[in-house]
Parts: sequence; structure tokens; C-alpha cells
Amino acid sequence: MTDTTLLNPTGFAVDNFTAILPVTCNASCGFCPEKEMSDKLPWALWINGLVDAVNTTHARYGYDHISLSGGEPSLDSNRLQETLNALLNRTPIKKIGLTTNGLFLESPAKLARFVSSIYSDPNTPAISFMNISRHAIRTGDNNRIMGVKYHHTLCDIALFRKAYFPEDFSFHINCVVSDLASLVTLAEDLRIIHDWLSQVRITWVVRLDYALVSKRGIKDTASEAVMIMTQNLHDDFHMVSECPTCKTFGFRNHPRVILKLATHEPTEHESIFRELIYHQNGELYYDWGRRRPVNLFPTDPTV
Repeated sequence: MTDTTLLNPTGFAVDNFTAILPVTCNASCGFCPEKEMSDKLPWALWINGLVDAVNTTHARYGYDHISLSGGEPSLDSNRLQETLNALLNRTPIKKIGLTTNGLFLESPAKLARFVSSIYSDPNTPAISFMNISRHAIRTGDNNRIMGVKYHHTLCDIALFRKAYFPEDFSFHINCVVSDLASLVTLAEDLRIIHDWLSQVRITWVVRLDYALVSKRGIKDTASEAVMIMTQNLHDDFHMVSECPTCKTFGFRNHPRVILKLATHEPTEHESIFRELIYHQNGELYYDWGRRRPVNLFPTDPTV
């Protein structure tokens, strides 16, 4: 058995590596941590740097999958496909997830290009799980939050999920809520559509805006958010997982609904860094805000 303390002298555990593709985004979500990050590395440098970063850190930090995000990855299907191929063919990683805002569902041509980018093998998707960002159940409400003019609906998302992925494929809708009043309406609607979510095998993940949690405090926000969810779902909650930076709640009779609350970004005083973030500028950090860079060679006295 490998001594992980030698591979990882920092002692920090990492359960995810996120790579943010250096592409723009067609949406303007107010809570997006990348919306102000415009310093994108040239493509060839970025993708080669990504491969190097993964190969340097994989054994040391122990993560088993990579999440691809943006920007909006489906805006450039060629670069998305190239990233998937590079990770699968040039690194040890074989499990890759993708987060997208669903732009590719807006036309048959966009859908065809997107599907071709994630299916280099006609029988097996190159991705292992998928998240579609949608911040309200109703399309009009979602459009206002995201600053887009989408026409596709939840039913279109369900048809896409059924057409292109096996039944056991992990498929989530990521929904960020910026105020507790909106959480009341969302919880009521989720109770109504939960049976449908189960039928189409889609899990709705509710995340509270980090700015809201920071302003009110995690204890008070978590207590009120859980109360809102349980009262409007007419259900009991249970703790799914908890770490120094995030709390995850599930609901007994609504297994297709999950509530996540991020308390803060981790610091060097904690035993767990939840993620490594490879940013659009080709640099690797422990956090989305680019405040904590990763030293790729911590045992090298010259660094």
C-alpha cells in the first residue's frame, strides 16, 4: 500500500479537481465566481498545462475524477472534445464530469455538435456525470436569473438525458438560490414535480448563494433553509455529509432533492481542501477566488 503522507506532504485531502475551460459565457449569473475572470491563457498553453497539473497532482492528492466547467463549455465543442480526449488519453483520470448551462439545447445544430464532442466513441460517453445549471423551474424565471433568452424547458432536458445516457448515469440540475423567499417557492415546486424527477432520473441540487450564507452566517442560514425545505416538501431531512466547508442535506421521501450549503472556502488551517481549481489563466489554486495557489513541488527547497 502506498504511503499517502509521502505523496501528499501537506496532509490535505482533495476530493475533486475542477478545470475551468478558457471560454467565454453567454449568461450573466450574478453569483458566478468566474464572471470577472477575463485573463484567459492561450488554448494550447492552457490544455498542456492542464495535463501537466493533473499528472503532477493526481497521486499526491488522491482525487479520482475531474469536473469541467466554464465559461460555457458547449460554446466551443471542439475545445471541449479536445479537453476530454487529452484527459482520458494523457492522464490517469478516467472519470470526468461536465457542468453546462444547457445552451446546446437551443437548436438541433448546437445539440448535434455538443453530442459529438462528448461521444468520441459512438457507444460510450466520454463523461461520467453531468450537471446542467438551471436556477428556477420555470423557464422565464431561469432566464431572468441567468440573463439569457432560452426556449428549452425541463422536459427538453429530460428528453436529452433519456436519449443520450444510460439509466444509471449521474445527471444533476444545479440550482443556485440567492434569497430565502425564492427557496420557499422552489421547495413547493419541487414537491410537486418530485415524482417526475424520479421518473426521468434527474436529481435537483439546491445550493444557496455563497454571498447569502456569508452575510447571514452558516448556522442561522442552514437552520432556516432546512426548515423551509422540510416544511414545503412536507418531509424530514437527514445529513448526507459534512466537512469543514460544506453541509449536504437529503430528504427522506424526496431522494431526488439535495440541499448543499457551502460555509466558506478552506484555509491552510483545515485538514481538507475540497478542490483543486485549474483556472482559465492556467494557474492552479485551492480556491475559486484565486487566493490560495498550489505549490506543485512542495518538497523542492528551491521553490
